[in-house]
Amino acid sequence: MVYKLLFIDDEPNLRLLGRLVFRRAFQVEDVGDLSIAQSRILSFHPDLVLTDLEYPGETSKSGGMDLLRGVNELRNVQEYQHLETALMSGHSSHEQCVQEALVLTTSKIFLGKPYPIQESIDRLVRYLEKIRTR
Repeated sequence: MVYKLLFIDDEPNLRLLGRLVFRRAFQVEDVGDLSIAQSRILSFHPDLVLTDLEYPGETSKSGGMDLLRGVNELRNVQEYQHLETALMSGHSSHEQCVQEALVLTTSKIFLGKPYPIQESIDRLVRYLEKIRTR
């Protein structure tokens, strides 16, 4: 089964890298702007939303967390109950913020940037397979 991944990051080079890397195992779409991310979720119907935690112009961690809270609300709609989320950040020094974000958004996976390519793909696929076989 090919899973659908929505990759959200404000950095164009990382989005390009994400498309190239994750297309090994996913049908990938990417977006760089949080203001259109929600509509892309509605139109693309991804299995997994992988988003950065922090965005320029947003207060610390609120941008990515606000988006993921919106995704959690979408899960109340039948066609989006399957939707899973994962976080990524290049700021491993914000470990407390990352832990808080994982708890508040029910995300189960965190990828630190730079992420090991094959390990990250494997972790995401294994997680989705585990969820889907319950």
